[in-house]
Amino acid sequence: MSAGLRREGISDQEAQAVQSRVQGEKGIGGGQGQAEVAELASRFGAHPTMIHQWKKAVLEAASDIFQRGQADPEEDAAQIKELHAKIGELTVERDFLAQGLRLLPGKCAR
Repeated sequence: MSAGLRREGISDQEAQAVQSRVQGEKGIGGGQGQAEVAELASRFGAHPTMIHQWKKAVLEAASDIFQRGQADPEEDAAQIKELHAKIGELTVERDFLAQGLRLLPGKCAR
């Protein structure tokens, strides 16, 4: 599928996203119609409009489910390093404030 899309001027990444979306639609019955919606609405006691909204949300997120290996390991490592630094910063700040709170006279002190 992606070779045909590349001839159309679409990049490999865009072709993968299209293919992932098609797989997601097939996986959740994207081609089925109103009968399915009415059945689901009565089965779960939800309004058909709500079923349509849920289905739309799943279809929008389906391409992410089927994309594998797209995350950049270096980007993930950088984000983890950044988050660890933030955790350390917040821990120091919390400890500093706890120490200051103990020094306060009255009911506030722990």
